[in-house]
Amino acid sequence: TVGLDFSVAFTREEGFEPPQGTVRLLSNSRLLSTSTADEEAAIAPRGERPKVAKGFWSVDATDDDDVPTAVRWRMQCSGISASGDELVPPGALYFNALVRQGRPGYAASDVTLGDGRVTVKEEVGVNTIFQSRGILAEFKIVGRFDVAPRAAMQAER
Repeated sequence: TVGLDFSVAFTREEGFEPPQGTVRLLSNSRLLSTSTADEEAAIAPRGERPKVAKGFWSVDATDDDDVPTAVRWRMQCSGISASGDELVPPGALYFNALVRQGRPGYAASDVTLGDGRVTVKEEVGVNTIFQSRGILAEFKIVGRFDVAPRAAMQAER
């Protein structure tokens, strides 16, 4: 078992339905990184297309009234190993959480995320006449996470 402790902030980008935006790490990490589309554009070589933002979130599911019920966010991971075994490969790491509203101790209008699963995207080999790869992918669960508002986490320490 490997544990990571980090804080993130979510920024909503206007004009998107369902809502989406950027994720930013609030703590230093040698294993995780984030960037925005603007940051990637600023460092892209002249004339080349910028890389996709490393830190991104979006509403993954809504109820019948279009109220968010699940959120997914992505951060870049440099890979996680323990005792010489690769537990999480380098690449995009996806965090999937259910949305909770009105948790005990919070106002009914507060939206908080529940605990969730950590996944990586794996290409699924497809045997066709062209031997193509990368057309299909599936998400593999590599862990789970617990969520707490940052103020609550700092109070526990």
